[in-house]
Amino acid sequence: HIDQVVAWSIGASEWVQVSAGPFVSGTDFQFAQGADGLIYSYENTLDPTTAPWTTAPFKLADPSEPYAGIGLDAGPDGRIYRPATWSRGGIELEIYDPTTGARDTSSRLPGPRLDCVLRGGDAVHLVGLVGIASYRPDTDTWTERVATPGDRDCNGAGFGPDGRLYLAAMWSAQDIVAWDAELRRWLTVEPPEAGLHFRPRFVTGPDGRLWAIDPEQSFVFTPGGE
Repeated sequence: HIDQVVAWSIGASEWVQVSAGPFVSGTDFQFAQGADGLIYSYENTLDPTTAPWTTAPFKLADPSEPYAGIGLDAGPDGRIYRPATWSRGGIELEIYDPTTGARDTSSRLPGPRLDCVLRGGDAVHLVGLVGIASYRPDTDTWTERVATPGDRDCNGAGFGPDGRLYLAAMWSAQDIVAWDAELRRWLTVEPPEAGLHFRPRFVTGPDGRLWAIDPEQSFVFTPGGE
């Protein structure tokens, strides 16, 4: 159970605690803000427009599913995307529309499963140990897969304001690469000066800068070098 939420205050330049009711979440689960303004996880919704934040139970996956997965994010259309639990011989996305309550399924991408969902630009991207792939909601189409260099997964991933996808290695937070879709290649990225104790989450903040956040520290991350 979680009873503490923190948010970065640009004006105060510090993390501040947000008053919110207790809710249930796994330590690796993601959160995403839907078109209705609510923040979604697999098991809860949080309403940031109330004071304190209102929390409510919510089943993103069908209640009959014994395992829902860990990867979710909002797409450019404000719908919530997650890998389909029972998809075999390929990948499908389960799609939830917060404004109507409707559920839909994407077209299928053949090949090994990818578990992490990240929004970037006008697409929804999937990241896994074996590669990355992108899905366009407006056309219901997938791009080809791209192999990832080394052992990397969604727990150390995120898009920067430059449109590049940043991935930290599973075993070293100082080993960071970035996928440049225009150049069609992976770039080696100079790691932050501060030492990380765990793989960071990369997040583009409301100030338009790229943040690296781990359980003990956070800082603005400025890529450098290739």
